[in-house]
Amino acid sequence: MLESMHTNPRPTRAEGSDVENAVLDGADCVMLSGETAKGAYPLESVSVMSKLCREAENIFFHSAHFNEIRSLTQHPTASPETAASSAVNASLEQSCAAIIVLSTTGQSAGFVSKYRPRIPILCVTRDAQTARQVSLYRGVYPYHYAREKVEGKSWQTDVDERLYWSMGQAKAAGMLKEGDNVVCLQGWKGGVGKEIIHVSLVVILMCTHQATQIPYVSCLYLKTLARYSRRQASKHNFQDVPTIDIESIDFFRKSCAVVVGFVLLISVICYL
Repeated sequence: MLESMHTNPRPTRAEGSDVENAVLDGADCVMLSGETAKGAYPLESVSVMSKLCREAENIFFHSAHFNEIRSLTQHPTASPETAASSAVNASLEQSCAAIIVLSTTGQSAGFVSKYRPRIPILCVTRDAQTARQVSLYRGVYPYHYAREKVEGKSWQTDVDERLYWSMGQAKAAGMLKEGDNVVCLQGWKGGVGKEIIHVSLVVILMCTHQATQIPYVSCLYLKTLARYSRRQASKHNFQDVPTIDIESIDFFRKSCAVVVGFVLLISVICYL
């Protein structure tokens, strides 16, 4: 993309525009080949491309891009993508500092990256190959969690430990500080969704620092339930899962509309 830097320490205006347009068009990454492999200015090429990408990121309209991607996405979407979209939307509304994704395959991190949040995506995984692969997704910072699973330990306890660890790593890297809001995306239960459809939840966390531990306080808890077939639902117990009656939502919506209409009518009568 910076072909002239084979022999020159500065790129042409057209090459600089190509790099910035690639970022503004939503490219996940940009690449240098001959400039660093056999060019006379390899370090300068990397430095210039980094500066161009940073400048383009500063003028990238994340909210508009997010709404455009959502409008172009076919519905119904898969449950992991629905949760990822909700996580990005929550990060925009809550002015969060980061999105933490606990993933085994890296698919959830890819879905979050698709909607282009303005904050870093911290992908925590035990799979070293997944950690390398998700580096190609835009805005994703992989964290390889090397600790093995301990037999007898509950799944939620393991999730909490990974969250504590990832927030500590991000705080040490300067990505998080005390008082920041963080969106956490995780599975509803262990596994990668082979036996049952993956169910994700979004949690807004308050990152605080006390001594050597980094506890979190839950501020917002959103659960996205997947569609289960009758055969799959018969294998699992969903008595403890909170559900929302659709008829109750419609009744509440109609009631609000009637109240608003009545208030507007009274306002018009008083004005006349």
